[in-house]
Amino acid sequence: MPVGRLSIALPVDPGDEELARDWTLSDADLAEVRRCRGDDKRHSFAIQLCMLRSYGRFLGDDYGVVPVRIVNHVGCQLGLPPVLFLAPPAREATDLEHERRIRDHLGFAGFEAEQRQELERWLC
Repeated sequence: MPVGRLSIALPVDPGDEELARDWTLSDADLAEVRRCRGDDKRHSFAIQLCMLRSYGRFLGDDYGVVPVRIVNHVGCQLGLPPVLFLAPPAREATDLEHERRIRDHLGFAGFEAEQRQELERWLC
């Protein structure tokens, strides 16, 4: 089963510890983010990367649910000015390509028949 695009409840007012744990980019993350063209794409890519790593799924299409404190914590790491909201990528193809790159970067793999059989053997 591929990584989903389901709605998830994000913390409304995350604390400093939660921001540091779930929304901080490593040097390797930053290098991957910098491959994106344009500040808006880098910002949305970084948010999606943190979402998948912390919550096991992508944000989906509603970037408006990301609290401003999270948006600006991630943006600050990218050297971006503060904003009130984050706009989603304009092209679905861009969003899908970003999701593929993020899965590859984080080492996520699909759950196909071969992986299912391997898991069943391991469980038995």
